[in-house]
Amino acid sequence: MLFCYYSPFFDAAFNGSFEEGVTQSMDIVDVDPKVFALFLNWLYTQNVAQDQDNAQTLGTFINLWLLDDRFLIPKLQNETLVALDWRRMETGKRVGVYHVVYNNTVRGSPLRRYLAQTTATGFPSNGAIAYEHDHYPPELVFDMFEFLRTQTGPAGARRRVNYSKDELRQFFVEEGETKPKEN
Repeated sequence: MLFCYYSPFFDAAFNGSFEEGVTQSMDIVDVDPKVFALFLNWLYTQNVAQDQDNAQTLGTFINLWLLDDRFLIPKLQNETLVALDWRRMETGKRVGVYHVVYNNTVRGSPLRRYLAQTTATGFPSNGAIAYEHDHYPPELVFDMFEFLRTQTGPAGARRRVNYSKDELRQFFVEEGETKPKEN
């Protein structure tokens, strides 16, 4: 089963002593069908759709990254981040689903770091950053401040970040051996 091959989450559920292993079924009711369709597409094609005919919203890519995190698939998280960044640059928009990210990730998450840096550098360099509590979680504002505080150069020299794929690697989830090693 492809699910089990790519995901230790599904492998443990279906090949372990959990109910899903006995019934060989699982209900996943809290996932947007569009996001799950992207996940299934990746399982079969190893490609995160990012062409013009199938353009996804930034929020859809965020939700796919969060699903990849839930299912423990770092390779897909990293490919999703590349697609997210590509779409962000193409549309010229900020990601904007800040509360979704901060409510579903932990401090230091690669997605939080990416969001803080791209948001902090996405404001006009000649303007102040207006804080809107309902729009920006306090943790995001702190993360943006920490990022901007560590940057060198003249004050107000923020620029919109256009990452190369190598530069995006700083936000990648470490890929590696995910299955338990046998003794």
